Amino acid sequence: MTMTIRALTTSAVFAIALAGCSRGGEPQNTTAPCPATGVKVFLASDGNVVVNDKTVSSNDLKGALEQISPRPTEVCYSRDNPNSAPPPQMANVLDSIAALKVPISFYTDRTFTKRVVLK
Repeated sequence: MTMTIRALTTSAVFAIALAGCSRGGEPQNTTAPCPATGVKVFLASDGNVVVNDKTVSSNDLKGALEQISPRPTEVCYSRDNPNSAPPPQMANVLDSIAALKVPISFYTDRTFTKRVVLK
């Protein structure tokens, strides 16, 4: 039960952050690639998770992130079709990302070159 509540809380925080950036129109984007010290996490519309170009199950994501050495300085996150409903795995993915306790940057697509600016 605690994990479910935490996952929902994490999802709610991400949803609020993303909703906040779209007040008054589309979110702002800036050309700022994911830094070399960051980890790229991409959630595909079919629920597959790609971490630094390697497919990982959403259930194994937390362990995969914890095993990265050196430890990432930030998570660069993106997903397919950000304007549509997310796949059911999103809550688990966001909970795993938050558990790393590093800054999280949102990107417009899987190239991780355009950062979303939350205003």
